[in-house]
Amino acid sequence: MAHHKLVAHSLLLILGGSLWGLATPPAAVAQEFEPVTDEILGNPDPEDWLHWRRTLNGWGYSPLDEINRDNVHQIQLAWSWQMRPGLSEPTPLVYDGVMYLPNPDGYVQAVDARTGDLLWQHRRHLYLHDVETGQVLHQTRLPSPVQGYPVTYAVDGKQYLAIPVGGGRAPGAPNALFVFTLPPD
Repeated sequence: MAHHKLVAHSLLLILGGSLWGLATPPAAVAQEFEPVTDEILGNPDPEDWLHWRRTLNGWGYSPLDEINRDNVHQIQLAWSWQMRPGLSEPTPLVYDGVMYLPNPDGYVQAVDARTGDLLWQHRRHLYLHDVETGQVLHQTRLPSPVQGYPVTYAVDGKQYLAIPVGGGRAPGAPNALFVFTLPPD
């Protein structure tokens, strides 16, 4: 049970925007958020893009077929989003109609994937939230902007959450990897 709770917490962090906050997500967003489970990660909804290459096997293929070779010449801009300044090559993650964008200088933004409206943004703080109530369970300030993607993994049954920071984006800020886990029972 504790493993699955940390999975839910980790994925809320990665996908639900509880990372790097100036403030916590709005209560309505936290209440509506359905945690990502191992089952969802293993078999994502065709409308979601939950990993760098969409699925656990890294195929990078979308099963969606509304836009195809016969009509791609007809596509039109639906919306655009100005990301924060700096070097950036993010892969947006999409879950349940929300696009999560890692940005330079430690920001993560959640954008309505249909309209492009900003839902919230967070910066350089690590917030761990209860996935059911939205209550902040733990927070810590990171010394550098987040650089790269947080990952969660397990070794010998113990789960970890790794967050790379630095990357030369902020003068004097360290390049480091912060790895978090639960204390021994």
